[in-house]
Amino acid sequence: MEKRVAEINALQEAIDKDKAGPAPSVLGMIKNWMGEPYTAESLKKKQEQLERARRRADAVNDLRASAGCARIDIDEEVRKIAAKKPAPASHPQN
Repeated sequence: MEKRVAEINALQEAIDKDKAGPAPSVLGMIKNWMGEPYTAESLKKKQEQLERARRRADAVNDLRASAGCARIDIDEEVRKIAAKKPAPASHPQN
């Protein structure tokens, strides 16, 4: 389950990084400037991967429950991993 949670966390971080950055194409930049929605294909693929990873983690959780084990709060585990990450270093002021 740790592997599944780490996979979900890594995909979520990649998606957040892509969303925070500029559009990866000229078409995306133009649409953003015009206020139109735009989602890059690479971001769509990462979101699909995240959905698949979450379904796999939920399936493992279901197997655990059927075996009489306690369910794991996947969202809480992802938050714990994210909280352990160091904050990005700030650049000194000149």
